[in-house]
Amino acid sequence: ERGAIHSIEFLEYKSVEEIQSEIDEQIGGQGININAEYDVSLYKIIYETLNGYGDSTLASGVIGIPQDTENAFGMMSWQHGTVIKRNSVSSVEGFHLLSMILSSAGYVYIEADYLGLGISEDFHPYCMDTPSANSVIDMIRAGRNFCSDSNSIQLNNQISLVGYSEGGYATLAAQKMMEQDYPDEFDITISFPMAGPYDLSGTMVDIMLSQELYGKPYYLPYVLLAYIDYYSLGELEDFFLPEYAEIL
Repeated sequence: ERGAIHSIEFLEYKSVEEIQSEIDEQIGGQGININAEYDVSLYKIIYETLNGYGDSTLASGVIGIPQDTENAFGMMSWQHGTVIKRNSVSSVEGFHLLSMILSSAGYVYIEADYLGLGISEDFHPYCMDTPSANSVIDMIRAGRNFCSDSNSIQLNNQISLVGYSEGGYATLAAQKMMEQDYPDEFDITISFPMAGPYDLSGTMVDIMLSQELYGKPYYLPYVLLAYIDYYSLGELEDFFLPEYAEIL
């Protein structure tokens, strides 16, 4: 069943004081005033979703729970940016600044690792809309299941989607799938898809094939490797000169 929880692992607990101290240390000097309101527990969830071929598979992510039994909280799903190492995800590294800020502000914080990262052994479907959306949507479902099985957290009906870079792409892909395929299941409160590569066949092609220097040269092979793998487009040597294909 999509969104079914395979396992739950407690990762970290942070008090209001600890969270406030980290917020002040990292951004306190930038004129930004953010106040932590709740202690938070962070859990790793392994859940069922679909891979890029439509088959059932397992993926991982985290859920941050504000420690309060009196109030009902909305869900905030954060879609992280490009990660090139399997273990550079929150289910391995734990809290980061944004997860502390959002969960301590009174959101049930959800963050999917995505397929191919964390515990998932699939090839990461970088900038592919359906598997990106599936992993996000099913992580939200897993978060709902977690909360419904717990006596310590109440949910309201709010669902907020936020993502940046690859996460902006994944956010818009999830929003599109929710609105088109699951309008009776999800009522999106707000969506912030930020700085994503939305126009792959237009703007992104022009950028990647231009003669201008580009600061993150791994983006192009990351896209191509995913599309080669999922669409059986051939070999790296069909797209790159031999000296580059060998490196990649």
